[in-house]
Amino acid sequence: MNKTAENNQRTMPSIVKDAFRIHAHPFPWKKAIGSGIASGFPVLIGALAGHTDYGLTASIGGFVYLYAGGESYKKRALKLLSVSIGIALSFGLGTLLSDTVWMMAAVLGLIGAAAMFIFSALGIQGPAPMFFVLAFLVSSGLPADPSQALFRAGLTFLGGIFAMSIALIGWLWNKHGPEEAVLQKTYHQLAACLSAVGTSGFHNAQHQTVLMLRTARQTVLGKGNRRKKSQHDERFFRLLEKADDIFLAIIHFSAETPDGEKAQIEKALRQTGDMLGHARVSSAFQINENESEPSRKLFGEINEALHIALGRFDKQLDGEPSRLPASFYFLRNAFDWQSPVLIRSLKYGIVLFAADMFALTFGFARSYWIPLSAAAVMLGTTVVFTLHRAIQRSAGTVIGVGLAGAILFVKPGGVYIALCIAALQCLLEMLIVRNYALAVPFLTANALVITESMHGGADVGYFMIARLTDVAVGSVIGLLGTMLLWRRFSTKRLPELMRDVIRLEGLFMEKLLTGQKADEHKLRVSLVRLRDAYDKALGEFPNTHADALWPAISGAQHLGYYLLSAQAHHRPPAPFSEEEMKQLRAFFEQAEQSALMKRMPADIQVPNVPYYPRISKELSALYSGLRTAFEK
Repeated sequence: MNKTAENNQRTMPSIVKDAFRIHAHPFPWKKAIGSGIASGFPVLIGALAGHTDYGLTASIGGFVYLYAGGESYKKRALKLLSVSIGIALSFGLGTLLSDTVWMMAAVLGLIGAAAMFIFSALGIQGPAPMFFVLAFLVSSGLPADPSQALFRAGLTFLGGIFAMSIALIGWLWNKHGPEEAVLQKTYHQLAACLSAVGTSGFHNAQHQTVLMLRTARQTVLGKGNRRKKSQHDERFFRLLEKADDIFLAIIHFSAETPDGEKAQIEKALRQTGDMLGHARVSSAFQINENESEPSRKLFGEINEALHIALGRFDKQLDGEPSRLPASFYFLRNAFDWQSPVLIRSLKYGIVLFAADMFALTFGFARSYWIPLSAAAVMLGTTVVFTLHRAIQRSAGTVIGVGLAGAILFVKPGGVYIALCIAALQCLLEMLIVRNYALAVPFLTANALVITESMHGGADVGYFMIARLTDVAVGSVIGLLGTMLLWRRFSTKRLPELMRDVIRLEGLFMEKLLTGQKADEHKLRVSLVRLRDAYDKALGEFPNTHADALWPAISGAQHLGYYLLSAQAHHRPPAPFSEEEMKQLRAFFEQAEQSALMKRMPADIQVPNVPYYPRISKELSALYSGLRTAFEK
């Protein structure tokens, strides 16, 4: 059994331990400071103007800053403007519907589901629906006055625009900073992949590199068609395309380089990857004639990347520019009962509706804290991750409520409230990269300071007990919703996804052997979907034994990447007879049925392709993996 899979056998002590594991990520100082300014400054302006309540409303828009990711400044501006409008609209709707119980709960579920769907379908970075939900719930808890809906929404929008300006300020001195940063990370990940060649961690490094390449492509190109670009944009596009080429060259290198050459070449490639990962440009590497063909190919690709980094490339692309599906294509495809995006969005909306109805029906004071807690807990992608969130939120909330109680006990004035909000938000962003549990106390305290200050505050002792109760109830509802609704969705999808990958690999290999061009994009996407579903299935609870499928999934993944690498290296058609082709088709048909029906494949001969010895080896590995996965 794969070691990664073994480590995913979950017990309650290990789940609790994992929930509090500290990650060694660097502190995001710039983002933390920017977030503090975006949330605290509107309150400060309101306090100085004698309307702290206006500043507190605008500070809800300050959460827009948290949606800034690694995208280009142009895409960031469009995204944050859309988020500002969405959060302002949510705040206005909360004010309008605060007196209608059923309508409030229904619209809350709709807002949460719609935001989750759009963010997931388009692959948009950020805290997804969380602050749309928060804006709606906080406004619904204010004194009911529908006539104030437009005014409150306007204040929230202004706060969002201010947060957007903070997030875009880097454009003034480095217009292409985000693109440069993501490409540096991409080449650094390529270096990590190179260093893993020949080790047990190569498969995981390979998958992480594919994910990094996907992130870089979304950052540099977005989801739309690639139109005419500036020289800078063209350079980024070329570096991105060259990163794809280097990745396939690494697969080729790992498959065909003799062991005797491995250590020396690996060292050289690691140094090259590290250099490119830190955006330092060097002169081209000298390629010795006695190097193997895979080594020369890899050095050649790296030298081309160095030329592109120096701006030495033709200003026009050869042939037609690459085209990516437009955003509506992703949204349309997500409307499918087999889509994890749609299922997760429906689950989120249903649980929010149920939590809000529960809170309103039983008359909880400040009832919005229950659905808000459920919303935070439900951001976990699986039952195990949701349980992590529940544990982290429960532990952090106790500290956060105490911290908020201490702040509110001294009844701070407007300026001091602004400073507290800025400080709490800054600490939240500093610590959330290490562990969500470390950030929850500051997240809870910040939200409580904002909302309780809006309401004028109640008795501190009562407020602390009420908030702890609300958070506990909301966390339980969120956890129950995750456990009851589509709880084994990823596990049930695995056989079909594995069948799809094997089918595409069979078609791909047939075209490869006959000298035709196969569809690389479909195979890449299917490989990533399969691995994503497998990772999510491991997190489903109780144990669904998804890890038993690892030998088959590993075999399918390895075969897919070697096929992609083989096509990239443009060999002439293989001398393959019609009889051998029939045998190959029969093998893939048997493998497809084995994956879909979850049964051992029949005793058949595994095709041998001497022209591609490594692919022959991977066909055998796939067959063995299917037999191991489904043996009784």
